[in-house]
Amino acid sequence: MRKSANSTVQLLRRLYGAFAASIALTACQHLGPWALEEGRERYNEKIHLTSRDQLFANIVRVAYSEPPLFMDVSEVDATEFIQGAVSGGLTGLGTLLAEQGAGPAVPTSATAGALSSKVVTNRAGAVGGSIQYQETPTIRYFPLSGQPLVAQISTPINVVSIANLATSDWPLLSVIDFATDRATPRYTDNFAAINAVAALDDYGALVIAAGKSDATRPAEPKPQVVSGTGNYLTIQTAPPSAQATDALILYLQPDHPSLDPLVSNVEETSCTGEKVEYPRYYKEKWQTANDDMKLLLAKRNIMHFWIRLLRLYAGTQKDDPLANFKDDSRLTSLIKQNPKISKQKLTDDFLESLDERVASLNLSQLDADFARLPQKIELRSTPVPTTQQQPVSPPNPKQPASGKMENTSPSNKAPVLSTHSALGILLNAPQQPTIEFVTRSAFEKIIHQKWNSDSSNTFYTLTASDENSLWSTGYGFFYDSHVKDTMVMCVSDWIVNTGEDTGAIPHSFSIMENTSNYSTMMAERTLGHLRRYILVIKAEDSAPTNAFVSYTNRGETFYIDGGDVVSRRNLALLAQFMTMQAIPSPNAPLTPTISVGG
Repeated sequence: MRKSANSTVQLLRRLYGAFAASIALTACQHLGPWALEEGRERYNEKIHLTSRDQLFANIVRVAYSEPPLFMDVSEVDATEFIQGAVSGGLTGLGTLLAEQGAGPAVPTSATAGALSSKVVTNRAGAVGGSIQYQETPTIRYFPLSGQPLVAQISTPINVVSIANLATSDWPLLSVIDFATDRATPRYTDNFAAINAVAALDDYGALVIAAGKSDATRPAEPKPQVVSGTGNYLTIQTAPPSAQATDALILYLQPDHPSLDPLVSNVEETSCTGEKVEYPRYYKEKWQTANDDMKLLLAKRNIMHFWIRLLRLYAGTQKDDPLANFKDDSRLTSLIKQNPKISKQKLTDDFLESLDERVASLNLSQLDADFARLPQKIELRSTPVPTTQQQPVSPPNPKQPASGKMENTSPSNKAPVLSTHSALGILLNAPQQPTIEFVTRSAFEKIIHQKWNSDSSNTFYTLTASDENSLWSTGYGFFYDSHVKDTMVMCVSDWIVNTGEDTGAIPHSFSIMENTSNYSTMMAERTLGHLRRYILVIKAEDSAPTNAFVSYTNRGETFYIDGGDVVSRRNLALLAQFMTMQAIPSPNAPLTPTISVGG
């Protein structure tokens, strides 16, 4: 009997141990990965959604002259806890149980007969258990205030961030329009420049990078002779900060352009009394052109845009656009005509004459002129030191340096590029305006315009009627109402005609334009002010179920339509700017742990 009872206890212990081991093994092997998979996805999704909602809410607040407020989720300490309990019991020890028909007759007492059965030890047991799971997250919020807020408001976006975004498949025009206050020496030329940059980017003829400007780079230290040795030593005199990246650099690469954005100047239209060439997209002309003709037309347009940029940035660059044209008869002729002409005027006149003859050049002539023009343009974000000087030529190592120097710094030493801070983008967006608040009916009208209906668009372009009805302040940058009305009609006519041809996106008002002419610069500026990157729908009732994001303020509902890909993409870009300029929390981080037992 004792032996049977012992075997029962041992069996129960084995069952108990196996069950307990299974709990521990399950917790160790499965709870950790499960907690990571479920927890990380849930927290990531909720933080993402609430961050998006917060950004949109601040856009609405700023538009209604309310201060923005950001609450960052700086820490999430998600602690997972599991506890298991096992219980068991054994009954009937020491009793007998007869199983009838299981064996020969066995006498059970002296007086009772025999039972045809097998008498066995009675044993019955039970094993049970329970598992307790608990999650205790600690979430820490960090309101953006005090010094971090001041830093975000006052710290400009650096050129490295702009270059990284531009080369990471973010829409180029969106990046430049959001991040920069201006990108030209004269503010009125800003849109003429960025329109040309966008067009060159469409052709694949432009590379954008961040680097140190040649105009602000310290002069190489003059070699010094160590007495009696005949050796030369170079002594570093410039501080490391002098080598900091301070320029957005545009590199021209016209050799293998894309032929898709082909534009042909085929018509002239009068605009405010000036003859301005309008770019038109013509399918028939494109379909009948062979590959050589397409390449020729593309390179001509690239040359027009590059010359425009060289003219706009003349006097701000270290590289002289005329350096490789010293013996050119066209240049010498201009000098003979006006011997007292200033360098700035000579450069602009020569580039204008070069622009006028582009339409008559063949491929080999175009390539020759491309090679003679500067291949890069620097958009400096810092001024050029007034004492910047450099040697005429590298010193001869066999002779002491003569010390002869010449001033090679640009004539215009002011910064060319001015950028917003992260919150500055947010404050400026509804005012410029790059973000427009519209009714549902106005939204439907805008998105169904032919030039706005292309799925690859990165912005919307309004017509004059849209602009006048949506922007209550009107064209504030025009002082003469007659000029304003004529210019708006002129540009709007170009937009409509361009869109009716093929639905092409209006980038540049004119390819071959005179950058010294006020009217053409105002046309480019008008076109720039007609662009919208985010459309916010204002409704009196609740947002529809398909709204991408919504916010209710003072009884009014604002939302972005779920099918508005352009607005959604640019809202994501705004969030990227906010993230890049975020100020780290001064608090020590928590140490996230997941306790799974076992």
